[in-house]
Amino acid sequence: MSRYTPDELRDFDIDSLSVGQGLRLHHNECSEGHYDKTLSITRHPDGLMYHCYRCGVKGFISTSLDPYSASRYLKRRKMQQGAQDPDIVELPWDFLPMVQKPNRIPPKAYAWLYQYELDDADLCTYNIGFSNKLQRVILPIYRNYTLIGWVGRDIHYKKGYKGQKYHNEFQGGGRVYFITDPILLGKRQLRQDTQVFVEDIISAIKVTKATGVVSVALLNTSVGDSSIRHLMEGHINYLWLDDDARIKALRQVFKYKQQGINITSVRTYVDPKQVSLQEIPGYIKT
Repeated sequence: MSRYTPDELRDFDIDSLSVGQGLRLHHNECSEGHYDKTLSITRHPDGLMYHCYRCGVKGFISTSLDPYSASRYLKRRKMQQGAQDPDIVELPWDFLPMVQKPNRIPPKAYAWLYQYELDDADLCTYNIGFSNKLQRVILPIYRNYTLIGWVGRDIHYKKGYKGQKYHNEFQGGGRVYFITDPILLGKRQLRQDTQVFVEDIISAIKVTKATGVVSVALLNTSVGDSSIRHLMEGHINYLWLDDDARIKALRQVFKYKQQGINITSVRTYVDPKQVSLQEIPGYIKT
């Protein structure tokens, strides 16, 4: 596409158009002369397409943000959302379900998920998507079919990267955990007597896939939080964190055992998502 951007679009508010909406503008720089509204623009999920019907110039203005701009945008979005209604959480406006395999989603996003042995069925079950503007894989969090938050993972993140690795938006701005809810899994029956508590959503999905038990991703919720203790009561519980987080949680695990809660700390040096599907059942007795 052309690197030229019509003068009329340099300060154009792309967010003033909804996806699929278009309009006509004057093209004052048209090489064929000035004509009435020959510049056609159309909003796409990841940018703005333009085309002059007189001179033929055309191009695409991407709405994808660099790491620094994305971080600023997300902070501003969170502040605006909290000021309006902290109990309402919405997915990014350009959210694309990844299971549909649209061409606008970069292969790098799929590669990040597939490296952890997730497949298209998992993308569909958990409604995993992608935001081109934020360049993040979007992992929604539901409770009884209601969206209560989402986690966005930057697909370009690596050591020394300037942007944020993860961005969270949670209902009420408070503490939220993710659970592999049997409602989302439809007809698949999960064992209700055993639960595995992990740090992140991908680990939770993978543990449930490998073992058939309910998994809980703690996210920003402490192991000692009252909501987590309530979940643990009456179940066989496994706490599977990376080594640093596991060591920090040992005192709380000891307290839970003193209170009669059945809990076992799984010791590995990596997150469950980095353990193969074949090996995971060896750590969980079901």
